[in-house]
Amino acid sequence: MGIKGLWEEVKDVDPGRTVELPILAAEFFAERNDNFFKAVTSEADAKKWGGMNHIVRNFYYHVGHLLAAGVELILVFDGPGKPHEKGSAHPAALRPCAHATGEKDVGGASGRTEQDKECERELSHIIPLCRKLLECMGLPYRDAPAEAEAECAAMERLEIVDAVLTRVGDAFVFGSRRVLQKLTAVKKVAMVREFRIEKLETPQDRNASLRCNDFFLLAMMAGGDYDNGVQGCGSKTAIQLSRHFYLGSQLKAVLAQNDPAVVKRWKSRLVDTLRENPGPKLSHRFPCIAKTIENNPSFPSRTIANYYLNPKVSTDLNVPHIDWTKNLQIQDLRKFTRTFLDWRYQLFAGKFVRLLALPALSRALLLHGNARTDGSALIKTIKTIKRSKEEDGFKALHVEFIPANVVPFDILGEPRPVTEWVPSWSVEYGAPEAFHTWQHEEREETKTKGKKRKMPADDSRPRGRPRKENSLPQQKQDTFIDLTGDSE
Repeated sequence: MGIKGLWEEVKDVDPGRTVELPILAAEFFAERNDNFFKAVTSEADAKKWGGMNHIVRNFYYHVGHLLAAGVELILVFDGPGKPHEKGSAHPAALRPCAHATGEKDVGGASGRTEQDKECERELSHIIPLCRKLLECMGLPYRDAPAEAEAECAAMERLEIVDAVLTRVGDAFVFGSRRVLQKLTAVKKVAMVREFRIEKLETPQDRNASLRCNDFFLLAMMAGGDYDNGVQGCGSKTAIQLSRHFYLGSQLKAVLAQNDPAVVKRWKSRLVDTLRENPGPKLSHRFPCIAKTIENNPSFPSRTIANYYLNPKVSTDLNVPHIDWTKNLQIQDLRKFTRTFLDWRYQLFAGKFVRLLALPALSRALLLHGNARTDGSALIKTIKTIKRSKEEDGFKALHVEFIPANVVPFDILGEPRPVTEWVPSWSVEYGAPEAFHTWQHEEREETKTKGKKRKMPADDSRPRGRPRKENSLPQQKQDTFIDLTGDSE
């Protein structure tokens, strides 16, 4: 769920930049040559329901879109030290179910009972399957000691990754500087909305800035995953209190002193501000919220505050052991989709190859580029180029390739080429020979089209459209009668 009203407050200051993830990866590669855009994410969402293991299946689609964008991805799971989300059971405290461990095989979607269907929605079933899927796809993942969002923000601050890819935005509270909000993919292309903390801290309107202290007070008063905050307090009120009266930064300093008397004075100032609205800098007075806070002895909760201010993160992040070079385990992945997604027989085997072809090609090109080897053998031909509207912007190549070369699982016994749009920088990096051959052919074709046809010097052919002659026969022309009366 995340912190209430966080995205609305962020978008009021900076609407963000909605962009295709392949374009973002291409810009980063052009800015830092031979360095790839590394993103960390912490969740697997599914909005569509239906089918066997639908949440895991949609997670598989989502990961495929990210791989096709040319992003080096690492996923982080919540750990055993994560605070309980308003009384819900923690995933680490739940024993993996028999379906996820393979102890029980339901025999496909049609063999599931109602109890099996309910089990597919439990975290004890979803998380082990997601881990197993990532292992089959050769993608790194790690378990955070506690909150996964805090682990992601710490990795981004240490420049292990370049951005945090999330849907809830709690990474802002934990100190992340670059956050990518997940959006729905468009035509199988991953879409994100990019936010940078620099733009939030120094907007054009100096009175509308957002800082980490503001996010902290927003979480404490409006509520988040750990509690409901102050009843009746919305995001606008919390942000105004922190922005104009500096109550967020003051609360941080007060809690650091560990003195109940100092905390009581801060609380009294908060109540007076809500009741009197000095300035006035708030939209209006809030006597009801002030009374609620005054009658709530547990606010502000030091325990809840520590969840945001001092989250548990890994101690070995300075020397991370992340292997970005693992290959796809095709046979294991095919077995996984057959067992847990019910993709059986030749029809779904074709779907498996078709969905995996483009992500597998993009990942193979990155691995070839990292190893300084030429992956031109993966590409059959390059047909055309597609450019973005901006000058010197993103370019994609229409590449024809044989899926069996990147997904060695040919169901028909003969290779069938397919064509997909692939970022041009990844083709140039991973298959330089094929890229330069295509460039040479493009230049030659441009020269040929640029030459104007010259007419021979002695050409006597008439220019333009010939005049249309009178097509009536002579005898028909002679039968016309002069009606003017001048004829003899």
